[in-house]
Amino acid sequence: MFDTLGVLPGDPLLALIGQFRADPRDQKIDLGVGVYRNAEGHTPVMSSVKAAEAHLLEVQETKGHVGPEGDADFLKLLGTLVLDSLPFDGMQTPGGTGALSLAAHLLARGGVRRIWLGLPTWANHLAVFQAAGLEVRTVSVFDPAQQRLDTGAFLGALSGAKPGDAVLLHAC
Repeated sequence: MFDTLGVLPGDPLLALIGQFRADPRDQKIDLGVGVYRNAEGHTPVMSSVKAAEAHLLEVQETKGHVGPEGDADFLKLLGTLVLDSLPFDGMQTPGGTGALSLAAHLLARGGVRRIWLGLPTWANHLAVFQAAGLEVRTVSVFDPAQQRLDTGAFLGALSGAKPGDAVLLHAC
């Protein structure tokens, strides 16, 4: 079965991570994968995370499964923290790609037929939305020469969006 799979094109974000590693500047910050890395390139476990894990060891009473939407109390507290008193709905998912897969299938089930993805993005993001049956349009978001968000190009491309289209925004 695996012999029939072709070689996929290179991932532009992995190339960007390679450029980051090759950059000799001391004051750079790696946001390539959306996690904090220290100067040595390691992702340390923050003291607040260690404290939370210790607390769970003391008080957690079960390892039972939560419902398909996740931990309702966690979602309510998170929504209140992030959105204050605005109304919201949420779901807890296993990681970023799991969240996108769930979103893609929910969008398709809800009648969305097209999604706009900002570039650069992870190569698997396009495949996740295509697998759900969505037409994927891409929008150039970043101006590498100026090292800034290209708002004009982004909004110009989105002028082609139609009512009912979805737009994926990265919060990084």
